[in-house]
Amino acid sequence: MKTWFSRLTGKAAAPAAEPDTVSMLIAQGQQREDLGEVTEALALYQQALALAPQSVSGFINQGNALQLSNDYTAAIASYRQALVNEPGSFAAWLNLGNALLNAPKPDQATRKALLTEAEAAYRAALRLRPDWAEASFGLGCVLEEDGDLVEEACAAYRRASELDPAHDKAVFNLADLEAAQLLDRKELGAARRVLRDGLARHPGHHRLLIRLSDLERDCGQLRTGLKLLREVVDNSPTTFNSALHTVLLFALNFLPEITAEELFAAHRRFGGLAEQAVQPLRLEVDLDPDRRLRVGYVSPDFRQHPVANFIMPVLRHHDRSQVEVFCYHNHDGDDEATRTIRGLSDGWRDIAKLGDEMVAKQIVEDGIDVLVDLAGHTSGNRLMVFAKRPAPVQITWLGYLGTTGLSRMDYRVCDAYTDPPGESEVFHSEQLLRLPDSQWCYEQVGPAPLPPTPLPYLTHGVWTFASYNNPLKLNEKVFAMWAAVLKAFPGSRLRVFGIDNHEMETWVRSQCTGLGITSDRLICVPRTHVEAYYASAADVDLALDCFPYSGGTTTCDNLLMGLPVASVAGTRTIARSGVSLLNVMGLQDWLAASPQAMPDLLRRQLAEPGHVAALRAELPSRMRASALMDGRRFTKNLEMLYREGWRRWCASK
Repeated sequence: MKTWFSRLTGKAAAPAAEPDTVSMLIAQGQQREDLGEVTEALALYQQALALAPQSVSGFINQGNALQLSNDYTAAIASYRQALVNEPGSFAAWLNLGNALLNAPKPDQATRKALLTEAEAAYRAALRLRPDWAEASFGLGCVLEEDGDLVEEACAAYRRASELDPAHDKAVFNLADLEAAQLLDRKELGAARRVLRDGLARHPGHHRLLIRLSDLERDCGQLRTGLKLLREVVDNSPTTFNSALHTVLLFALNFLPEITAEELFAAHRRFGGLAEQAVQPLRLEVDLDPDRRLRVGYVSPDFRQHPVANFIMPVLRHHDRSQVEVFCYHNHDGDDEATRTIRGLSDGWRDIAKLGDEMVAKQIVEDGIDVLVDLAGHTSGNRLMVFAKRPAPVQITWLGYLGTTGLSRMDYRVCDAYTDPPGESEVFHSEQLLRLPDSQWCYEQVGPAPLPPTPLPYLTHGVWTFASYNNPLKLNEKVFAMWAAVLKAFPGSRLRVFGIDNHEMETWVRSQCTGLGITSDRLICVPRTHVEAYYASAADVDLALDCFPYSGGTTTCDNLLMGLPVASVAGTRTIARSGVSLLNVMGLQDWLAASPQAMPDLLRRQLAEPGHVAALRAELPSRMRASALMDGRRFTKNLEMLYREGWRRWCASK
C-alpha cells in the first residue's frame, strides 16, 4: 500500500484573517518544519494556539507537526479540534484522513476503525472540494488498503490523475495496482502492457520504470530489466536520488559477467554522490572506550523475511550489561516476527514514514554509539541516513553481501571465507571486520523442518537435484552447469523451486532444452507455504547452489532439512556464501573450484550412495550443533567487533 503525507496548511481555509502575531508564529513554525526542526515548529504552533484557541490553521499545522513526530493520536485529535472550530475546512478533513491512514494499526479492530474514519474524512473533503486531486488520491489509498475495494481504489486514482495529470503518485499507484491485479492472476503480459501504457502517458516516470524492470527480471529477462534501470539512473534529474541508484546496484550483483572492479566502481560512484548530497552531523559523545554501548540496528526487514532468521539470535543473546539495543524499523508491516523482534529490543523506533533528517535526529537523540545497517543496497534501505553520520561508529552487515560505497560507513562485518584477507579490501569503501567462524548465525523461524526421510535415490535409482534459490539468481552459466551435471548422471532430474509464472517457466525450460536437457527431466515448482517447502526435501537428494549470487538462507534451510548442498567457490564476496557456510559445517568437500568442476565433484561425492544417505540423516543435528546456530558464541564475537570499532573511534578522538 502506497501512502503519502502532504503538509497542507490551514491558512487558506481560515474563515477570517488571523491576528498578525498568530500568522507570524505559524509562518515561523512552517519555516522550522521545512528545515526538519519539528520540535521547534510544534512549540511555535502551540504559542499561536495559546493566543488564538479557535485558530483552524493553528490546529492543522500542529497536527502536521505531530504527524511528522510520529504522534498520530495527538495529530488526529488536533485535526478533529480544527473541524470542531470549522467543519467546512477541507484541509483539516484531508489531513485527518492522512493521519488516520498512516497511523499504526496494531490489530484488525483498530485497523478497521481507522480506515473507516479515514474514508469518511476523504469523502468529506471531496464533498467540499470535488476537484481536489489530493483528496481523491487519499481516498484511493484507503480503499486500496481495505483490500476488498480494488476497483473503487483504481477509480479514485484514475480520478486524481485526471484532475492533476502531473500527480505522479496517483499515476504510479493506478498503474501499479492494475499491474498487481494482473500479476496475481499470473497475467504478466497484460501487466507489462499496463506499465508500458503508463510510461507512454508519462515518459521517464521513475517508479513505473523500476516496476517494469522488476517485472522483466521476474520473467528471467535480467538484462532487459537492467537496461530499464540504467535508463532510470541516466535520465534522472540532477538531484541525487538514492533509491534509483541502489535498485540498480543490487541488480548488478546478479550479472555473471560483471567484474569485481566494475561492481566496486559503481558502488563508489553512489557513495560519492550520496556524500556530496548531505553534510555529516556534528556529534558530542562520551569517549569512554569501555562503557556500555548503545547499538542501533536499521532495517526494513524486522518481519517475516530472511534477515529475521539471522538477527533474532543476536538480539536474544546480546549481553545487556555491555550493550543496549535499539531497532529502527523501516517498514509498515507488523507480523509475528516483528512483534518478536520488538520484544527483544530495548528501544523500538518505527521510521518508515520519517524522512532521513528526522531519522538521523532520532538516532542522535537516542545516543547511539554503534549504528548497524542490515540492508545495504536492498529494498527499503536507509543508507542516506548513514551518509549523514548520526553515530560515531557505522557498520554494515547481513542484508547485503558487499560494500555500500560510502566512506562514512566505517566497517563491514564478514568472515575470512567470504572475504579472504588481502584480497577483498580493495573492493570495499569500508574496513573489514572478520568474525572467526561465519558471517551468518541462523535461527529457524516458524514451523520446524520434518525429520529427514530416506535418500530418494535408494528408492528410484536416479539422482534428483534441486535449486531452492531465488529464480532471480539464475543465469546462462548456471543453466550450463546444470546441463553438465544432468548429463553426467543419466536419468537424473532437476527440481527448480520458486517458478511462479508462465514466462519464467518458459525461459527456464528453453534454457535447459537448448542445452540438450529434455523437458521431462525438469520439474518447475511454484512458491508454496513453508510446510510444503520443508516437505519437498523428501523428493530431493541434494541441492545445487547458484552463482555468482550464492545462497545464504536457502543453504541454511537445506542443511537443516537434511539436504547436502553443492556450491561453487566464487571470486567475490557475494559468490562465496556457500564457501563460508559449508566450511563451518565441515562440508568443504562439497565446494567446486569452478562451475566446470561441479560434475566431477558430484561424481566423487555420489559414488557411495550409502555415505550420502548417512550424511542426510545427520545433517540437521550437525547443523544445530554447529557455530552456524550457536547464537551465544556468535553474538559474543560480534560484540567484540563492535567494541573494537568503538575503541578505535575513541582513540582517534
